[in-house]
Amino acid sequence: MNSVIISIGNELLSGNVANTNAIFISNFLKKYGISVKQILIVPDEEESILDALSKAENYGSVIFVTGGLGPTHDDITKKSAAKYFKSDIKFHPDVLDRIKQFFIDRKIKFSNTNNEQALLPEKCNIIPNANGTAQGMCFKKENKSFYFMPGVPFEMKKMMHDSISKDLDNFGKSKIQEKLIRTFGLPESEVYSQIKAWIKKNNDIGVSLLPTLDGVDIQLYTDQSQDQKDLKTLCMELEGILGEKIYGFDNENLETVIANTLIDSKLTISVAESCTGGLISNRLTDIPGSSGYFLSGIVTYSNKSKINFLDVNPKTIQSFGAVSHETAKEMAVGIRKKNNSNIGLSTTGIAGPTGETVGKPIGTLFVGISFANTTNSYKFIYNRNRLINKRIFSQFALNRLRLELQKHE
Repeated sequence: MNSVIISIGNELLSGNVANTNAIFISNFLKKYGISVKQILIVPDEEESILDALSKAENYGSVIFVTGGLGPTHDDITKKSAAKYFKSDIKFHPDVLDRIKQFFIDRKIKFSNTNNEQALLPEKCNIIPNANGTAQGMCFKKENKSFYFMPGVPFEMKKMMHDSISKDLDNFGKSKIQEKLIRTFGLPESEVYSQIKAWIKKNNDIGVSLLPTLDGVDIQLYTDQSQDQKDLKTLCMELEGILGEKIYGFDNENLETVIANTLIDSKLTISVAESCTGGLISNRLTDIPGSSGYFLSGIVTYSNKSKINFLDVNPKTIQSFGAVSHETAKEMAVGIRKKNNSNIGLSTTGIAGPTGETVGKPIGTLFVGISFANTTNSYKFIYNRNRLINKRIFSQFALNRLRLELQKHE
């Protein structure tokens, strides 16, 4: 079964807002065996909306529309839908009661502007909105299904999960199984080079390489109605090829993997950051339960702060520089001892666009990792722009920590 996604909103065309709704819907539909043939982005204009709906019918059996269902002057999707499906608009008192209760439950003053949200096309089946006031709508036209949802992501996602998924269970005849394998440390071309023969051998499954800032993801997908290898077996084969370059699967990120390891091993960590500016501490504390393993994080940006707060020897900085193996090690040891944690992690580097010195170009990073009995440091060079450098620096540091933790298991 094929589908089309229509995203409505001037803000999407201006570039002020990313079209994350289309990404979510596309991924959501995969497990139901529904392919997305087109994604259309149109402004808040009746003519454009009507034209998009007409085009969508030619490409999809099920059409998903997001945006323009609010109560303000530029929200014209509802009226456009009513015109397209030749439907009168009707007042629904039960919908208004639900909306008013929504405000009461959240102790928010009700505005009469929201009365507009109870006016809906007579021919639609109403999709309740548990997270907002804009109701979803479902229309049937011949053998086509049209779903209209709010543009607010968490409202749209709730509708997809709670209501629309029930219909999708009946639409998708051959559901898709998926597995995402997450790697770091190899460019896309090298990942492909290493698994090229494996892809050729397993030509009955879908394989996509998805480069991101955090590494290269390998997407596997297979029709579960076919007689194929189990995805778990396929993942084990890829682990045999790529080894430690694989750091996780599906929704796992490095901080999740590290958190699970620290919790299972009953280890604690403290972090001292310079060039990453607290980004590593932020990522490690994004995980629920992080208070069980994360003791402290400090940003020691200046040389003076490295000396005062981490007991880095001034002679070390003078002899080797703040960006060096030696300083990174002393930072890691200092933060570990100051907090009496099992592990100390440090970063010091040059994020750019200035700060380059002889032998240390922009994009140079040193990571220190200290355990009670061993302290190591690692050098890494990667240069794009300042913000990308910081993200990649944090990813490299966390990945080195993951590998060090494996040694100590």
